[in-house]
This record gives sequence, C-alpha cells and structure tokens, in this order.
Amino acid sequence: MVALILVIMSKRLPRIVHCQSFYQMRLMNTMTEIASQPLPQVKLLLLRGGGDLTPVIMQGWFGYHHYFPSHETLPIFVGTHFAESIYKALEYFVAYYPYYFVFKEIGCRDLETLRFCQRLGIQAYLSRCLTLTLPKREESLSKSADKVFLVGIPDNLLEYIPQDLRQNAVRINQQSVKIEESLNPRDYEAKTRTLLETYKKEAKLIITCALHCAAPCTAFGIPVVLIARNQENINRFSAVNGILKVWSIEDLKAKRVNFNPTAPNIESLKSNMLENLNLSIQKEFGESIDETRLQVVRQAIAEFKAENLDTLDSAHFCGGGGI
Repeated sequence: MVALILVIMSKRLPRIVHCQSFYQMRLMNTMTEIASQPLPQVKLLLLRGGGDLTPVIMQGWFGYHHYFPSHETLPIFVGTHFAESIYKALEYFVAYYPYYFVFKEIGCRDLETLRFCQRLGIQAYLSRCLTLTLPKREESLSKSADKVFLVGIPDNLLEYIPQDLRQNAVRINQQSVKIEESLNPRDYEAKTRTLLETYKKEAKLIITCALHCAAPCTAFGIPVVLIARNQENINRFSAVNGILKVWSIEDLKAKRVNFNPTAPNIESLKSNMLENLNLSIQKEFGESIDETRLQVVRQAIAEFKAENLDTLDSAHFCGGGGI
C-alpha cells in the first residue's frame, strides 16, 4: 500500500502523498488523509540555520524502506502502522540511529505495531486510526439508507453471504483504483470523498474485508460486518478491538457471523482520540501540556469497549434480514 504522509499547515491542510506509482492507488490511503484534515491550526517551526520545519502526521500504512520523512520535517507519530515488510529495515535503522526515536512516542494504529515498537525499546502506545474520528451521519440518513455494500469481498466468499443480502448488494473494490487520466492527487481525493459520501448516504449495512472501509463507516454510524481473511488481517484489525467483532473465514463458512449488527456508539472514543492528537502535536512543538491528562486519554483509547459489543458477538448469528 502507498505510504501516506500528511503535511499540516492550517485548518484546511495541504498534503503530501508519497507513492511508488501514480498508475494505481488505494482508496484507504486517501481516507486516512481525509480523516486528518479537521485539525487545529499548526504553525511552522523555524530552524536555527534557516528554513522551516514542517510538522507531519505519520498516520498511515508504512511498508517501504524509504518512508522516513526528511530532516526538514517534524514527524508526529499518531495512527502509525509498520508493515512486517520493513521490520528488519527498522531494526537496522534503530541500531544505526538510536537517537532518532529517543524523544518520540509512537501512536500505533494496531497492537502488532505496538508490540514491534516496544520490542525495539521505542516508547509507544495504542492510538488507533484517525478514520474512526469522522463525524457521525445525520439520523435522517440512517433512516433513509437502504443499500447493502460488499466491499473487498472476494468472489470465492460470496456464496457464504446470505442470499437476501447479496442479491441486490453493491459490490465495491476500493483496494486499487486506476487513475490513468490524471496524476493530480486532488482528483483522486475527490473520488474518495464521493465514495465516502455514497456510504454515508446510502449504506444500511457494510460487509467488508477492508479496515479502511470498516473504520470510517463505523464512525459514520453504519452497521459493519468485518471479516479477516488471514492472520495479517487479524493483526491490523486490532485497531478496532473493543469496537467491532472481527470474524474469520472459518466463522463465515460455519455460519457463525452476525449479519444483523448494531452500529456501536464511539463518540466518546472520537473525543479522546482528537484530544490525544491535539496534545501530541502541542507536545512535539515543545509546548507545556498536562501530561497526566495525556496519559488518561491514551489509556481510555486503548481500553475503549463499545457498550453493546458482547451482544453483537452472540446475537442473531447468520441472519440475513431485518437490517
């Protein structure tokens, strides 16, 4: 996946997207980018030797060896996922440049990244993913939405989705989108915003194997069924621990999946995540903050559990209707 790096300049943020190729890109990268936009105004830091130090939110999936920001940036690690493909490179990096992370705290998107950072002796905590902070849709949209969306569901799994859900469902693959006609990232962002608006206005149920469909749609207040295809998915999907039940392929085939979920209330989690982000930015700028409050907020984020999660795990298994 293309690593996403966000440059924060103002309330309406200009952004930099680092990518291998403009031929194909994945919508989930832009979703994390969009989720990071409603932030407080951030000033530039002036370097003693001249020039500006640009703050950068390291929210995203990092799986390439050259992801590190330049020395002219101030990286703020919140919502960070390190793919296993760069573990060895990061181990070498820390060995050769041990000072780089000395004064850094890594806000990890998932538990696997958290464990990896802690194993390297890096200060880290669970920040989850900023796509969970998107605003909830209006109640009128929840009542009028009437479509089921199958997002990133492979053909070989369709037979295990109840027929009354799949027969009129809208199938979407947001894993890869060709943008041959334009190399402008803003055009790509527009496509992503359109898709998010479609989910928000039309979806009564989302069935997906994609974290960056499940997370923003949960933030919108849309009922979501999240299916992990393998262990790597399970590791990444720990970003929604306590929020969504993560079902396995075995659960799907054994008809143990609850296809009639209720959207969890995560408004208190959103508030804590945004407060953590604001405090983390202030801290990176050397401003005085309430450290006790910061730790309380981070603990609340890590320990969050939706009130109805246990009910969702056990009720109405393999049901198709009633959505």
